[in-house]
Amino acid sequence: MQINEIAKALEARYEGDGGLQIDRLTHPAQANRGSDLALAMNRDAVAALAHGKAQAAVVAAKNPAPSGAFKALITVDDPRLALAR
Repeated sequence: MQINEIAKALEARYEGDGGLQIDRLTHPAQANRGSDLALAMNRDAVAALAHGKAQAAVVAAKNPAPSGAFKALITVDDPRLALAR
């Protein structure tokens, strides 16, 4: 699935490469492939983004990721709602 498709399904905004292919969703600490989508919904998980190999991440608007750190970044307003979707 591509970043733009995931963002649309989550009713979220994204920046960066919308065509980036994603193979799996994972916690940032377990992101070990470029095709991983790191899910960082709290401060601890956002901090773990710096140590993973994911090229894309989903973050909560209240806990943003460092600008320019990823090829693609999806930002959600309500993390619990995004997870439910």
